[in-house]
Amino acid sequence: LAVWSATAVLPDNARWARLSFNIALILVVALTVLLSVSRSAALHFNFAAPLQVYRALYYQASTEPVCVGKEWYRFPSSFFLPRHADTGRAAPLLWLNSSFRGQLPRPFEPWPGGLSTNPPAMNDRNTEEPSRYSKLSDCSLAVDVVLPSQKEPPLDSATWEPLHCEQFLDAERSRLPWRAFHVPFGLSRARNSYVEYCVRRRRRR
Repeated sequence: LAVWSATAVLPDNARWARLSFNIALILVVALTVLLSVSRSAALHFNFAAPLQVYRALYYQASTEPVCVGKEWYRFPSSFFLPRHADTGRAAPLLWLNSSFRGQLPRPFEPWPGGLSTNPPAMNDRNTEEPSRYSKLSDCSLAVDVVLPSQKEPPLDSATWEPLHCEQFLDAERSRLPWRAFHVPFGLSRARNSYVEYCVRRRRRR
């Protein structure tokens, strides 16, 4: 109504030109909003698996050591690690050796000096620190995903059983625009390729 009343006092040609412009503007804005929502939904449905897996880890697992290898950069925060009921301390996070050859994170030193002191085995060149690595035999839980492009071998299913898995987009085997924008009613899911992003537990003998 506001658009129509604003153009009612104009000559016919100018009125229709203004009305056409307003309609086109509304369509452009609506299309932009639709694409933005579709893109946000795609990021959620395609890449939310790490957060969902760590959330499940927090509520389902004990405070046994949690190991992460090639998926180190998707580890969200120590707040997602299970907490010991008595001490409130988080479960140990251990790094496994992978094809990454940079410097992995390490915990802060004890409070309060840990916020300002330079911890040992650190460098300012982002070069590899072998002291960060732990052995797979030290792990009770491991977070991993298997993608065709990765060099690391998968965990042995005879030794490791899935504790919680979520679907994670295999971007290399999924085509545009389906991997970039979410189309409801199962259309995007039917055209994309997914793998299992899992936290696995060592089988008890």
